[in-house]
Order: sequence, then structure tokens, then C-alpha cells
Amino acid sequence: MRADPAQCRLRQTGDVDPADGDGRRCHRRSPAYCGVRSGPGGCRHRYLISSLVSACLGFYYVHRVAHLTCRVSLKNLSGDIRNIGRTALPAVIGNLATPVGMAYVMAAMAPFGSQALATIGVIDRVIQVAFCVVFALPGALIPILGQNLGAMNTARVSQAIKMTYGLLIGYGSVTSLLLILLAEPLASLFHLAAERQVVFFAFCRWGGALDAHRAAIHCHLSLPQYGATGVRHTVRLVPRHLGTMPFVWYGAHKFGSVGVMLGQLLGNTIVAFCACVARASAHEKDVGHRDPFNREPIPPQE
Repeated sequence: MRADPAQCRLRQTGDVDPADGDGRRCHRRSPAYCGVRSGPGGCRHRYLISSLVSACLGFYYVHRVAHLTCRVSLKNLSGDIRNIGRTALPAVIGNLATPVGMAYVMAAMAPFGSQALATIGVIDRVIQVAFCVVFALPGALIPILGQNLGAMNTARVSQAIKMTYGLLIGYGSVTSLLLILLAEPLASLFHLAAERQVVFFAFCRWGGALDAHRAAIHCHLSLPQYGATGVRHTVRLVPRHLGTMPFVWYGAHKFGSVGVMLGQLLGNTIVAFCACVARASAHEKDVGHRDPFNREPIPPQE
């Protein structure tokens, strides 16, 4: 079969003009992208187009379908901003912790070469896949807890949390064992260089257990808590900074690239555990065991 000249050029240069080849190529792509060049230059234009289309569709459904828009009242705007800011500002600050901590890890790993940076990228992808269940748990658990907290059914809330921690322990143990057993096949799958397999093997053999514990703490810190919004996001911020920078700096100077990776995981685990203790103490002091809204408990339905 004769090769398409446009496909050959794509393999050689990575850039194909949409007019090259037959006209069916344009129909195999989204009509909105017709006329947009491929390659790095076209990617940013495609991203801009898709973002604009998504924003317009979102506004249409919010305004015309859900009818959630209204005229802005300057009289009530300042009060609404203050009320929203009490929760939104700590959340924004807490969410800045992960990119800042990861940037420091990348800066510490950069002196060890591009292969070391590539290994950290592989480890990050493996973590996202291996512990995907743990990272999805808060989003699945919060609606259940919110419904039962609203009904003052604390027994069911306690049962759900206990079952969650049991699942985390079992899932984390099995995942850590699988990482140990599959360390070499995974390294071959990602085509890691021989000198950088040491970092990946260290993660699979030691970092898996540390990250399982850290992921469990991540799930705990993501759970809602009345009266302690600022504390909750503060203790999410502290582990990513205090638990990253000193440990990564020491590990890089003493153990090289392996020390950077293990220092990050060990530091996050230690400081996150201390942050959980501080969060629990602050919650007991601020709220205790009473309902902050002074509601009467709703009897369970038969």
C-alpha cells in the first residue's frame, strides 16, 4: 500500500498542512478545527477554540436552561464576596501547595539530569494510576457524609469513615505489594535508562508504602469539617511545604536523586500526620461534639 505523502511528512517534521492529502482528512477531525495547522503552533489555537466553545456552552446552559443568572446587585455583592471568601480563599491557598511543592522537587532533581526529571514524571503518573481509588474516595464519600450529617445520623457517619479507613489500609497494602513485584516490568514498560532505574526501584520498594499512608491522610484532610475550614486548608498547605523542602534538600545532598524522591514522600507523610493531629485538636476546641447549627436530630425513618 502506497504511503500518504502527508503522513510521511508528519513522521519527518511533525507538521502537516490541512490542505495536504485528500479532503477526507478534514472530515475526520472536528469541523471547528478545519484550517488550523497541526504541530505545536496549532495546538495552542485548538486549545483556545475548545476553551471558547466550552465557555459559551457553559454560559448558555447556565443562563437559558438552568436560569441561574440574574442581575448583579452592588448592594449585596460586597457581603456575598466576604461570605464566599471565608471558604474560597483558604481553599485557593491550600490548592497552591501541590504545584509549589512539585516545582521545588523538580528544581532539586534538575541538577541530576533530564533522565532524573523523566523518572520523577513517570513516578508521578504511576502514583496517579496506582492510587486512583484513594484520590477518588473523598469525592464519593463527601455526599454520603453530608447527607447523614444533615440528618444528624452520626452513627452512619462513623460507620462510613471506619469502613473507608479499612478500605484504605487494605487497598494501600495490596498496591504497595504489587509495586514491589512489578518494579522491573514497569521500568521496562517506560523505557527507563539503567542509571535511573535505581530511583524508580526505590520508589516501588519503599515509596509505595509511604505514598499509601500519605494518600490515606490526603483522604482524611479532604473530608468536610464544620467550624474548621481555615484549619483544614492550612494543614493541607503545611505538609506540601514543610514536608517537602527540608526533607528534599537534605535527601538531595546526602543521597542524590534517590534522596529527593524518598525525602518528598517521607517528609509529606510525617508532617501530614502531625497536621492531622493538629486539625483534630483544633476541631475539638472549636466545635466539640455539638451541632454548630443547633438543630434537633431527625429520627431515622423506618
